Amino acid sequence: MKSDLDQIIEYFEGEKIALTSSINNYLLEKDYLYAHYQQEELWRIDRQLSHLHYLKDPLYFKKQELERLRDMFNKFPEDDRVRFSFGRRITEKEGEIKISESKRLYFNDTQVLDDALFNLYEGKFKKFKLCLNKPSDLYMYFELSAGNMLNIFMSSQEIMEMYGYDKENYDDEDNGRELFILKKMGFEKVGESEWIVYFFDMNDFQDATAVKILLSRIAYEVFGLLQGSEYLQASLEYIS
Repeated sequence: MKSDLDQIIEYFEGEKIALTSSINNYLLEKDYLYAHYQQEELWRIDRQLSHLHYLKDPLYFKKQELERLRDMFNKFPEDDRVRFSFGRRITEKEGEIKISESKRLYFNDTQVLDDALFNLYEGKFKKFKLCLNKPSDLYMYFELSAGNMLNIFMSSQEIMEMYGYDKENYDDEDNGRELFILKKMGFEKVGESEWIVYFFDMNDFQDATAVKILLSRIAYEVFGLLQGSEYLQASLEYIS
């Protein structure tokens, strides 16, 4: 039986095939304007698929890079010096992936995040915090309230400090600002406090796919934390 994540990936892969076919048809008809619109949508689908594949496999981007190196390697004759250079880079990348396989990014690890959310759902714990970016102490707090409503909190103050913003001059209505993007995702300001919150209904909760997708979007789309890099250093800790 396919997981929810696999079904979502399958859906977007189908959308990608349909869009590619549509673009080719528009190009044959020399309708370049609609081909352009469809191409922009295809780029959006590709970005979303990349995030979803990364949720399934944290080494997805490194493996994709390895495949590109192999493709380039096979384009050159055996006695070509360029082929030798690509061969060396392939060996290095294979070693890098092997080392990375022993490391985990917690919010992508199915068991760790699933266990934490189910522990909240079953009342074993009341709250946990997830650190997305250790160098900047960028934390998200997860707490279950009445009616099985999961509250996901972030501190707007921590976000501004992470980027060195001046609170007095920070415009959270600027559509390029992190807090504006979070608001568009569904986060709401908590009164006059520094906290913003996202509400997630956990009634009939079965898996963490939707939460993982949200975390992926926050990490990559809002804060630009790079997949597999030193800037994305996640950890999870129970509070109570």
